[in-house]
Amino acid sequence: MLRIAPLAASALVAVLSLGWTGDAHAQAFATVKGKEPIPRGTFKTWSLFLVTNQDWLIPENAGRLRQLYERSQAFGRVIGNDHLAVWFWKKDAPVDAATMAANVDVERAIAYCQKLGLKPSGGPYFVFTTSYPDEAAAPESFSVIELNTAAEEIGRLLGMMGDQLVQEGLIRDRTFQQPPGSDDFWSAWFDATRHALANLGANFHFAIRTPTISIESGRKSGGQVH
Repeated sequence: MLRIAPLAASALVAVLSLGWTGDAHAQAFATVKGKEPIPRGTFKTWSLFLVTNQDWLIPENAGRLRQLYERSQAFGRVIGNDHLAVWFWKKDAPVDAATMAANVDVERAIAYCQKLGLKPSGGPYFVFTTSYPDEAAAPESFSVIELNTAAEEIGRLLGMMGDQLVQEGLIRDRTFQQPPGSDDFWSAWFDATRHALANLGANFHFAIRTPTISIESGRKSGGQVH
Protein backbone atom coordinates (compact mmCIF):
# COMPACT_ATOMS: atom_id res chain seq x y z
CA MET A 1 0.00 0.00 0.00
CA LEU A 2 1.28 3.50 -0.83
CA ARG A 3 0.24 6.73 0.84
CA ILE A 4 1.26 10.24 -0.16
CA ALA A 5 0.16 13.07 2.12
CA PRO A 6 1.51 16.27 3.69
CA LEU A 7 3.53 15.81 6.86
CA ALA A 8 5.85 18.05 8.83
CA ALA A 9 9.30 16.35 9.08
CA SER A 10 12.91 16.65 7.67
CA ALA A 11 15.40 14.86 5.41
CA LEU A 12 17.16 11.51 6.12
CA VAL A 13 17.81 7.98 4.68
CA ALA A 14 20.19 5.15 5.90
CA VAL A 15 23.56 3.61 4.63
CA LEU A 16 27.01 2.86 6.03
CA SER A 17 30.48 4.45 6.40
CA LEU A 18 34.16 3.65 6.76
CA GLY A 19 37.51 5.37 7.11
CA TRP A 20 36.88 9.09 6.67
CA THR A 21 40.14 11.07 6.46
CA GLY A 22 38.80 14.62 6.72
CA ASP A 23 38.72 15.43 3.00
CA ALA A 24 35.05 15.92 2.13
CA HIS A 25 35.58 14.54 -1.38
CA ALA A 26 38.27 11.91 -0.72
CA GLN A 27 35.96 9.01 0.03
CA ALA A 28 32.36 8.20 0.83
CA PHE A 29 32.75 6.36 4.16
CA ALA A 30 33.43 7.12 7.82
CA THR A 31 33.65 4.86 10.82
CA VAL A 32 32.38 6.70 13.88
CA LYS A 33 33.68 5.27 17.15
CA GLY A 34 32.61 5.71 20.74
CA LYS A 35 31.34 9.23 21.36
CA GLU A 36 32.89 10.72 18.21
CA PRO A 37 30.50 13.05 16.36
CA ILE A 38 29.34 12.16 12.87
CA PRO A 39 31.60 14.14 10.46
CA ARG A 40 29.95 17.23 9.03
CA GLY A 41 32.50 18.49 6.50
CA THR A 42 30.97 19.96 3.35
CA PHE A 43 28.75 16.95 2.73
CA LYS A 44 25.23 17.49 1.45
CA THR A 45 23.80 14.09 2.42
CA TRP A 46 24.50 11.36 4.98
CA SER A 47 23.42 7.75 5.36
CA LEU A 48 23.41 5.61 8.48
CA PHE A 49 23.25 1.85 8.62
CA LEU A 50 21.78 0.94 12.00
CA VAL A 51 22.32 -2.63 13.23
CA THR A 52 19.79 -3.10 16.03
CA ASN A 53 18.35 -6.61 15.66
CA GLN A 54 19.95 -9.11 18.06
CA ASP A 55 19.65 -11.90 15.48
CA TRP A 56 22.38 -10.17 13.45
CA LEU A 57 24.76 -10.20 16.43
CA ILE A 58 24.89 -13.89 17.33
CA PRO A 59 28.01 -15.94 16.38
CA GLU A 60 26.29 -18.11 13.75
CA ASN A 61 25.36 -14.96 11.79
CA ALA A 62 28.84 -13.43 11.80
CA GLY A 63 29.22 -14.04 8.08
CA ARG A 64 26.12 -12.12 7.06
CA LEU A 65 27.08 -9.19 9.33
CA ARG A 66 30.47 -8.99 7.62
CA GLN A 67 28.76 -9.21 4.22
CA LEU A 68 26.39 -6.40 5.18
CA TYR A 69 29.32 -4.23 6.28
CA GLU A 70 31.13 -4.75 2.97
CA ARG A 71 28.01 -4.22 0.84
CA SER A 72 27.33 -0.96 2.63
CA GLN A 73 30.83 0.30 1.81
CA ALA A 74 30.27 -0.44 -1.85
CA PHE A 75 26.96 1.42 -1.87
CA GLY A 76 28.54 4.49 -0.30
CA ARG A 77 31.09 4.65 -3.11
CA VAL A 78 28.33 4.74 -5.72
CA ILE A 79 26.40 7.57 -4.05
CA GLY A 80 29.00 10.21 -4.92
CA ASN A 81 31.35 12.85 -3.61
CA ASP A 82 28.82 14.91 -1.64
CA HIS A 83 27.56 11.95 0.39
CA LEU A 84 28.97 10.38 3.56
CA ALA A 85 27.95 6.90 4.69
CA VAL A 86 28.43 6.15 8.40
CA TRP A 87 29.01 2.96 10.39
CA PHE A 88 29.03 2.96 14.21
CA TRP A 89 31.82 1.09 16.03
CA LYS A 90 32.50 1.06 19.78
CA LYS A 91 36.28 1.37 19.27
CA ASP A 92 39.13 0.86 16.81
CA ALA A 93 39.54 -2.86 16.18
CA PRO A 94 40.37 -5.22 13.28
CA VAL A 95 37.39 -6.04 11.07
CA ASP A 96 37.15 -9.74 11.89
CA ALA A 97 33.91 -11.61 11.18
CA ALA A 98 34.37 -13.64 14.36
CA THR A 99 34.58 -10.59 16.67
CA MET A 100 33.03 -7.64 14.81
CA ALA A 101 29.53 -8.15 16.27
CA ALA A 102 30.87 -7.30 19.73
CA ASN A 103 32.28 -4.04 18.36
CA VAL A 104 29.10 -2.84 16.61
CA ASP A 105 27.75 0.11 18.60
CA VAL A 106 24.23 -1.24 18.96
CA GLU A 107 23.39 1.17 21.79
CA ARG A 108 24.12 4.22 19.65
CA ALA A 109 22.13 2.77 16.76
CA ILE A 110 19.16 2.00 19.02
CA ALA A 111 19.25 5.51 20.49
CA TYR A 112 18.99 6.93 16.98
CA CYS A 113 16.14 4.56 16.12
CA GLN A 114 14.25 5.73 19.20
CA LYS A 115 14.30 9.27 17.79
CA LEU A 116 12.51 7.88 14.72
CA GLY A 117 10.12 5.59 16.63
CA LEU A 118 11.67 2.41 15.16
CA LYS A 119 11.73 -0.89 17.03
CA PRO A 120 15.18 -2.56 17.31
CA SER A 121 13.72 -5.87 16.09
CA GLY A 122 12.90 -4.32 12.71
CA GLY A 123 16.55 -3.59 11.93
CA PRO A 124 18.98 -3.34 10.42
CA TYR A 125 17.76 0.02 9.11
CA PHE A 126 19.04 2.02 6.16
CA VAL A 127 18.57 5.75 6.89
CA PHE A 128 19.41 8.66 4.57
CA THR A 129 19.31 12.40 5.30
CA THR A 130 19.91 15.65 3.44
CA SER A 131 20.50 17.50 6.70
CA TYR A 132 23.26 16.82 9.22
CA PRO A 133 22.11 13.85 11.33
CA ASP A 134 22.18 15.47 14.75
CA GLU A 135 21.72 12.65 17.25
CA ALA A 136 20.29 14.97 19.91
CA ALA A 137 16.95 15.31 18.13
CA ALA A 138 14.72 13.52 15.66
CA PRO A 139 15.50 14.39 12.03
CA GLU A 140 13.20 16.81 10.29
CA SER A 141 13.17 14.97 6.95
CA PHE A 142 14.25 11.40 6.33
CA SER A 143 13.95 8.20 4.37
CA VAL A 144 14.25 4.78 6.01
CA ILE A 145 14.22 1.21 4.68
CA GLU A 146 13.62 -1.67 7.08
CA LEU A 147 16.17 -4.38 6.20
CA ASN A 148 15.24 -7.24 8.50
CA THR A 149 15.94 -9.90 5.88
CA ALA A 150 18.74 -12.03 4.43
CA ALA A 151 22.12 -10.36 3.79
CA GLU A 152 22.03 -11.58 0.18
CA GLU A 153 18.75 -9.73 -0.47
CA ILE A 154 20.12 -6.58 1.14
CA GLY A 155 23.21 -6.78 -1.05
CA ARG A 156 21.07 -7.05 -4.17
CA LEU A 157 18.89 -4.16 -3.02
CA LEU A 158 21.86 -1.84 -2.43
CA GLY A 159 23.30 -2.79 -5.81
CA MET A 160 20.00 -2.13 -7.59
CA MET A 161 19.52 1.17 -5.77
CA GLY A 162 22.94 2.33 -6.90
CA ASP A 163 22.05 1.47 -10.49
CA GLN A 164 18.64 3.12 -10.26
CA LEU A 165 19.99 6.37 -8.80
CA VAL A 166 22.16 6.67 -11.90
CA GLN A 167 19.47 5.49 -14.34
CA GLU A 168 16.86 7.87 -12.87
CA GLY A 169 19.31 10.73 -13.41
CA LEU A 170 19.58 11.63 -9.71
CA ILE A 171 23.36 11.07 -9.77
CA ARG A 172 25.62 11.97 -12.69
CA ASP A 173 29.44 12.12 -12.55
CA ARG A 174 29.16 11.32 -8.82
CA THR A 175 27.14 14.52 -8.28
CA PHE A 176 23.48 14.98 -7.33
CA GLN A 177 21.51 16.51 -10.20
CA GLN A 178 18.67 17.84 -7.99
CA PRO A 179 19.18 20.12 -4.95
CA PRO A 180 19.36 17.74 -1.94
CA GLY A 181 16.31 18.19 0.25
CA SER A 182 14.07 19.61 -2.49
CA ASP A 183 10.79 17.95 -3.44
CA ASP A 184 12.31 17.08 -6.83
CA PHE A 185 15.20 15.35 -5.08
CA TRP A 186 12.94 13.27 -2.85
CA SER A 187 10.63 12.42 -5.73
CA ALA A 188 13.61 11.10 -7.72
CA TRP A 189 14.91 9.23 -4.65
CA PHE A 190 11.51 7.60 -4.17
CA ASP A 191 11.33 6.53 -7.82
CA ALA A 192 14.81 5.01 -7.68
CA THR A 193 14.04 3.12 -4.46
CA ARG A 194 10.63 1.94 -5.69
CA HIS A 195 12.08 0.61 -8.93
CA ALA A 196 14.93 -1.14 -7.10
CA LEU A 197 12.46 -2.84 -4.77
CA ALA A 198 10.20 -3.83 -7.68
CA ASN A 199 13.13 -5.34 -9.57
CA LEU A 200 14.15 -7.29 -6.49
CA GLY A 201 10.63 -8.55 -5.89
CA ALA A 202 11.04 -8.09 -2.13
CA ASN A 203 8.62 -6.46 0.27
CA PHE A 204 10.86 -4.16 2.30
CA HIS A 205 9.12 -1.42 4.25
CA PHE A 206 10.10 2.00 2.92
CA ALA A 207 9.13 5.50 4.09
CA ILE A 208 10.00 9.12 3.29
CA ARG A 209 9.10 12.06 5.53
CA THR A 210 9.74 15.71 4.60
CA PRO A 211 7.96 18.97 5.46
CA THR A 212 5.81 18.55 2.33
CA ILE A 213 5.83 14.82 1.51
CA SER A 214 4.84 11.62 3.32
CA ILE A 215 5.35 8.37 1.39
CA GLU A 216 5.11 4.87 2.80
CA SER A 217 5.21 1.52 1.01
CA GLY A 218 5.60 -2.16 1.82
CA ARG A 219 5.32 -4.38 4.87
CA LYS A 220 5.99 -2.72 8.24
CA SER A 221 7.30 -4.66 11.25
CA GLY A 222 9.64 -2.22 12.93
CA GLY A 223 7.21 0.25 14.44
CA GLN A 224 5.77 3.67 13.68
CA VAL A 225 7.99 5.96 11.61
CA HIS A 226 7.73 9.46 13.08
